[in-house]
Amino acid sequence: MEDTLYQFIAGIMRYVFILLIWLILIVTARSAWKEYRLQRRYMGKRVVIGYLERRGPEGALERYPLGMDALIGSGRGCDVRIRDEGLERRQAQISCRDDGVFLLDLSKGDPPVINGVGAPERVQLLNGDQIRFGEVTFRLRLEVERDA
Repeated sequence: MEDTLYQFIAGIMRYVFILLIWLILIVTARSAWKEYRLQRRYMGKRVVIGYLERRGPEGALERYPLGMDALIGSGRGCDVRIRDEGLERRQAQISCRDDGVFLLDLSKGDPPVINGVGAPERVQLLNGDQIRFGEVTFRLRLEVERDA
């Protein structure tokens, strides 16, 4: 009797173990599928924190969208490409962090000018600030206000 009871319990445990493995696999696959769908939905979409605006040669408003980290300069890989002889390929970077929006000067020459004052290497930016790189002046328009 003990032998048959042991075989009966062992048989049940075998199927319970197989069922648990299948359950773990299904839960893991379902979680991975949800994560994949979420990434696919947002893949390629860029978060825009604001814009750099300037008046073009004909007076038309030009707007350059800013992502969480925007590279500014005359180089091809820049998010905001400025065609000006006095600018370096990588002039500056605008970054959005938890404590605000900052401009980091990457140039080796003339620093950017913010609201008429030469900027230090790293400076916090506010909505409406005027930023000049060489001869080109922009106005910063932030989509979300941040506490200064």
